Amino acid sequence: MTITLIAAVDTNYGIGDSNNNLLYKIPNDLQRFKEITTNHKIIMGRKTWDSLPNKPLKNRINYVLTRDERFRANGAMPLNSLDEIKYIAENEEIFIIGGAELYHQTIDMADKMYLTYIFDSSKDAATYFPKFSYMDWNVDKSVLHVGDKYTPTYNHTTFSRRKKGE
Repeated sequence: MTITLIAAVDTNYGIGDSNNNLLYKIPNDLQRFKEITTNHKIIMGRKTWDSLPNKPLKNRINYVLTRDERFRANGAMPLNSLDEIKYIAENEEIFIIGGAELYHQTIDMADKMYLTYIFDSSKDAATYFPKFSYMDWNVDKSVLHVGDKYTPTYNHTTFSRRKKGE
């Protein structure tokens, strides 16, 4: 079982605005998200589900973590507790795709993270990825993408949780 968080964060760890929209829509990053998560189970909070323009995300098994036990959505399976995440993970990698509250609830159980660091700070940020100790994580890969007049500079970084004693 591998629990993986995937997110795009600005320099202040901002991830979304007050309407649950992404702060940045970088085509290369959205394509990377699709490539990484396709054919996997993805878990999101209800607000993230509500914010998706096209539901469900294709070629993925969509789960929505919600406190509402009556929640039903075409194309998504409801989860009502964090314990259910471990149950559905079984022997595979699952992806936590947001939002902020779910990232905060799951970062301590995560084994891996794919973070896109966007070298810009949005004045519109209203939701944030949790700050974490880099001492707990190994950087497995980091690729810088230099921006242009349409796209800010950003970095794709892959982290794996350090084992005790590393």
